[in-house]
Parts: sequence; structure tokens; C-alpha cells
Amino acid sequence: MKAFRTHTWLYGAAIALGCVALVDGLTNTISPPTQYDSTFYVDMAEHGLWGNPNLAAQFAYRPLVPLLVQGIAATTGAAVDPVFYWLARAVAAALIFSVWALAFEVAGTALAAAAAALAAAFSFYVLKLPLFWHTLVDIEALLVMVWSVHALTLGRRRFGLALACAGILMKEFVVIPALLSLAAGVWGKRRAKRGELLVGALAVLAAIALPRVAISVANSYQSVDPIHAAGWLGDLAIALEPSRWLSVGFSMLAFMMPALILASPKRIARLRALGSVRLGLGAVYLALVALLSLLGGSDMPRFSAYLLPLLTIALAVFLEDEPRESTRAFRVLEIAIALGATFAFNRIWIAIPDPLTQLAPFAEVFGGHGECSGPRLAARAVELALFIGVGATLASLARYRSALAD
Repeated sequence: MKAFRTHTWLYGAAIALGCVALVDGLTNTISPPTQYDSTFYVDMAEHGLWGNPNLAAQFAYRPLVPLLVQGIAATTGAAVDPVFYWLARAVAAALIFSVWALAFEVAGTALAAAAAALAAAFSFYVLKLPLFWHTLVDIEALLVMVWSVHALTLGRRRFGLALACAGILMKEFVVIPALLSLAAGVWGKRRAKRGELLVGALAVLAAIALPRVAISVANSYQSVDPIHAAGWLGDLAIALEPSRWLSVGFSMLAFMMPALILASPKRIARLRALGSVRLGLGAVYLALVALLSLLGGSDMPRFSAYLLPLLTIALAVFLEDEPRESTRAFRVLEIAIALGATFAFNRIWIAIPDPLTQLAPFAEVFGGHGECSGPRLAARAVELALFIGVGATLASLARYRSALAD
């Protein structure tokens, strides 16, 4: 593990707090906070699980954050909405700091760590949407996901698996690092014993199955629900329609934009040097995010945020070489170009339309949403290509000038 000095921690904490303050200052707040998915999370926080007649799949199977909010509210005497509000902001700061720490672990340089933290903060679905819609649970699940992947990079496979199993009770996407922990035990350098793998697999199955067995729901809103919907195979076919693949592909490319802008043959070679096992695990991670996004309903771009650990590691590997003092300004300029493009493409400064009364404008803010029209998605895809193309060109010019100055 890279050595963390006191000033290094303070530097990362300052970046995290600054990012949250900046994005929060540019973000409005949803009103009322109980809309769509969040209606069920707030209801669970207010009325609990047992004997609650309003529970619905898939939300009831994500009880950890609502029950945490319920506990804090009961202890402090506060209403649940303010608890959701301040919890989202506290977790946002912890998330950006955790991204910074993961990038520092991989790269060993503060500049790379800062670039990864800012890239995360300037993604619409990492900070801006959770700060706007604070009664969702994605940001808490994303924090656990980053922690779990960080544990894997440190070789603490069992700890990462335990974190992921807890995270599954926040959002199903956190099953991804759990599966990667098991895969690393099979194909990694430090192979796990069969008994350990069996216990790990049973823990993952328990985290998925027990809530669905123990919690009784009155309704189901899952896009594909083999437990409660007889026609789930037809729903599965709809979920896998080609138009949805386009939306998911656009959303994932848009999320990875900072890395795409900063990519170069030399940096891509560094990724390849990670080895076939790590690259294979990364490919599995990518594929699972795509698959779960397709199965997750209409808000597909929101799920691209679960690529955050991959983006963080890619940026850290790309920027791990410490530039000389004479060329440091060009490296900073290159990073600034990528971050500026990310900030602009993600519209971090805008007021988000209310999804309850303005669903179409809300869906079109980013593009790729299931309610977003084809022309809007096409326009945003062209915009994305221009941002990546121009950004990558300017970044390569900065690298060229840096090479001349070296």
C-alpha cells in the first residue's frame, strides 16, 4: 500500500470537500423528495420493513440505506428527509475521497489522484444527480463498490467480498465486485481454497436470495421479474432490444470520456501490462455493468456511474508516471482539457428539471434515458464524439509540446 502522509490525506480530503461544495452549489434540490423509486425508500425509512403494506420489488430488496436513515432519524428525532439529504452529502464527500485514495493507491501520485477525483465529481450521475435527488440510494451503493474494489487492489479479497455482500443490500450492481472477488480467488496469483470459494459463493447467494425470501412485497416494478411476473421472458426480450443497447453504449462511453481523451498508445500499453487476469476481470466488470443496465429499467445512464472504479483505475494507470518539473505544466494542461470537457458535457451548472412534472426534459438532460427520443440520443452522441475528438486532439498537442520541452 502506498504510504499516506498526513498532508496527503488532508490534500485528498480538501479536494473531496471542495468538489462536493462546488457541485452542490450548482445543483437544485428535488421537490417533493418522494418521486418514482424514492417513494419506496422514504416509505421504508418511515415505516420499516415488517408489517409495511407498501413494499414493492425491487426496492424492498435494498433495505440497508432506508433502515440506516430510519435509525439515525429515530436517534436524533429528525424527520427522514433531512437525514437523507445530509447523508447524501456526507457520502458524496466520502465517495470522492475514496476515489482519490484508490487512484493514489494505483498511481502513487497526487496529481493522478486529483484528476480521478475531479473526473468523478464532474460526472452527472456520480455527484450532481444524487445531490439533486437525495432520496435515491445509488451514491451509498457506489461508495461501497469503490471500497470493495479498493480492497481487491490491496489483495484483501475476503474483506472486499464482505463489503460487496453488504452493498448488494443497497443496490444489485454491487454484486459485480463480489463476483470479481470470487473470480480473483480462482484465477488470481493468490488462489483461494475450495472451502473459501464455497463460503464466498454462499454469502453472495444469501445476500441476493434472503431479502427476496424474507421480505413480502405487495407490488413489483422490476423490468424483468421472474419471481412475480408470469410474462417475464417477454419483458426480458424487451429489455434486450437493440435500441437499449445503443443507450447503454452511449452512456458508458460518455462516462469513460475523461479516460478516452487522455488515452495514448503509451498509456494503453500500460493497461496491457496489468496482465491478462486483471484485464479479464476488467472486461467482466464492464460486461456486467452493461447487462445489469439493460435489465434495470429506463434510467440506463444512471447505471453507468457504476463504472466509477474502472474509470478511476484507468486514469490512475494513464497518469502514474510523475512528469518532470519542466513538463508538469503540460501534464496539468492535458488533465484540465479532459476535466473541462467532462464538466461541459455533463452540464454540471444546470438546474435539473423536476422528473415528476417534467419527465421529458428531465430525461433529455443527459440523453440515453429510456424516455429520451432517438433524435436527442443521436444529437448527444454526436456531441460526445466532438468532445472526445477535440479533447483528445488538444490533449495530444499538450503531450507533444511536453515532449519537445523534455
